[in-house]
Amino acid sequence: YFRLEITLKALIKINNCDNWHESYTRDLSAGGVRLSFSNKIKKGSIIQLKIPEILGDEVLKAIVVRMQKHSLKPKRYYDIAAMFIEVNEQTQDKIVKYLLAEQRELRKKGIE
Repeated sequence: YFRLEITLKALIKINNCDNWHESYTRDLSAGGVRLSFSNKIKKGSIIQLKIPEILGDEVLKAIVVRMQKHSLKPKRYYDIAAMFIEVNEQTQDKIVKYLLAEQRELRKKGIE
């Protein structure tokens, strides 16, 4: 899948937790996401994810495939890489259309 480095507000719900936690995307594709998050999430964990700017209140389900300490942050932040599971084609299309539009805007501004 086409992947774009982009920072968007995201909300995460971990496994059986009732609360949504704020996070930010680092990069995004129709197949998965890399997030900056303040807590560790074990590899193999199932998370629920909202990206309001693209999908409103739609909830994505993802499995954590990698977790590592964020090298540039002085505080305790982690890069969480997750692969979307059970995502329908319509949702993937919304993500791809958004990312392509953002890439066009960056190119207009001379940033790639």
